[in-house]
Amino acid sequence: MGAFMDYNKLFKFLVVDDEIGRDSTGGKLIGAIIESIKARGYTVQTATTGTDAKLAVQNDATIACYLVDWDMADESTLEIIDYIRDRGLEAPIFVVTEKHKIDDISEQVLDKVRGYVCPQEDTPDFIAKYVARGYTEYITDLKTPFFGGMIDYVEAGNEMWLAPGHNG
Repeated sequence: MGAFMDYNKLFKFLVVDDEIGRDSTGGKLIGAIIESIKARGYTVQTATTGTDAKLAVQNDATIACYLVDWDMADESTLEIIDYIRDRGLEAPIFVVTEKHKIDDISEQVLDKVRGYVCPQEDTPDFIAKYVARGYTEYITDLKTPFFGGMIDYVEAGNEMWLAPGHNG
């Protein structure tokens, strides 16, 4: 018997923040968010530079949700967001920022993202739930009627897909 395929777990998050892994308040906050997302059973990929983020976007079609730091040191957040959108990807993007910097986010950026999260203001668990909702809505929308029907059929534990008249 084959392994169970959970459609919701076929995709992953990409967190882009130059504080990841640092022993700083920002590093600890983004690390706690990553751990809360993982605790919900999701896979999280990380990037600490804009270049690394672009490589991930270019090479990994399973990324279904992005968290991008507003204050990236090496590249503007807008460049990273534009790179994602220019590739035709409609996955939700959340800007990670501090509450007092929200006014700095231009309307041009806000038109391209799903929302923003403030690690200093909300708990990692709340942020994980919030971004997971965007992730789930996106991957649900990816299911076309036929493909979605097959995925749902297999996830329900069915092993055969019978098509009468196709007995070859």
